[in-house]
Amino acid sequence: MKKKLITVKDFTALQAKIAKARKAIANELTEDAAELRRSLIEMLDELDKFVGENDTIDEEELASRVREFIEAYNGDEKSEVPAAVANAIAAKFKALQNTLPVSDKMTPVIKNQVAVAILNATGGREGVKAAIEGVMVKNGITGLEFDDVVDFAIADNWGESNRLFAALHKTPVTKFFYTAQDVTDSGVTAHGWAKTSDAEKISQQINVQKKHIDRQFIYKIQDVAMEDLAEIRKSGSETVFLRWLNEELDRQIVNTIVSVMLGSYQGSDITTVEALQGTGVTDAFRTAVTRAGNTVTITDIRALSDAVPNPYGKAKWLVINHATLTTISEFVYASGGSTTYHAIDTIKGMLGVDEIYVTSLATTPIVFIPDGYWFSELTAEEISVVYPTWKNNIMSYQKERYAGAAVHDLKSVAFLVAGE
Repeated sequence: MKKKLITVKDFTALQAKIAKARKAIANELTEDAAELRRSLIEMLDELDKFVGENDTIDEEELASRVREFIEAYNGDEKSEVPAAVANAIAAKFKALQNTLPVSDKMTPVIKNQVAVAILNATGGREGVKAAIEGVMVKNGITGLEFDDVVDFAIADNWGESNRLFAALHKTPVTKFFYTAQDVTDSGVTAHGWAKTSDAEKISQQINVQKKHIDRQFIYKIQDVAMEDLAEIRKSGSETVFLRWLNEELDRQIVNTIVSVMLGSYQGSDITTVEALQGTGVTDAFRTAVTRAGNTVTITDIRALSDAVPNPYGKAKWLVINHATLTTISEFVYASGGSTTYHAIDTIKGMLGVDEIYVTSLATTPIVFIPDGYWFSELTAEEISVVYPTWKNNIMSYQKERYAGAAVHDLKSVAFLVAGE
């Protein structure tokens, strides 16, 4: 028997019928059948999405699936509504879900279920993973790894939350070698040889030193009152809250790492992130430039830029606070004229830098090459539940990064210091 197909021109009419059915279900079923009502509406939402993304649909097969679902539920009076509904939806829509692209399988309803699972889970990463896998099995979704599920549920882009941090060189390497010898040192330079000479050729004499990047867990914990979680669940905003929580934890970890880099971190427990200024003196990796006067001038900043040679043409950044930016930006056309300010792009050209990063975390003006600062990370953990503290009626959530960082490129940093 030839199958009857719904073509594109019939989609509008079919979607209108689905919308009408959704409304009828919501109105007719009582609160005693709330789970059935919710699940049927979810089922129709899935049908609506499927209709809108396919050129043709087997109408008889579609009708048969829905009819079988209803008959299966009504024919088993001993089954509890939640189990019957969940199993029926999983069975009838598994085939449809698996025809969709991976990201499209994470419908808004399922994203919220994943968010609920994460917010309610205990036992760290493994507990969250088990809870999420339970949601995937319940909804008959295959082809998604745990990390993908978390990514699709929480945010479309798990990117870095700080522009400066994103520019750093990311590497799994934790050990490297360098030499502080000058390029003109006789132990480094090449030599000439004459056939009339009785002298032996000179071997290269490089004084090599080793530098190591240590790692440690850098974490952030956020406590949430159980009462607040109850209100969030009541409003159905679990996904929105989880996205905010994830971004908040990630942003604070990154901001803390950057504050250690810039020397403004007030704590002493993060020991694996090297400050750009080091110990505050000139060495193989950095140059301390003495300020000419009592206040910072644009001439001082230009001296910083000139102190970073950058032989490979990498991007060079200036890091300053807002007050310093205002100071070096202002100029007067003529004596007695009004003060005006250069645009940022104009200042970049004057100073010979590619980017100007303005932040309150800057304790002193710094010019450096972000690609020459190596950030080594073994893993960046997804958001996880640490533990519920029933005594205080709170739930604690954590993110952590097992990481360390250090200056890698020689003479890639210059910072300003006060004169004697």
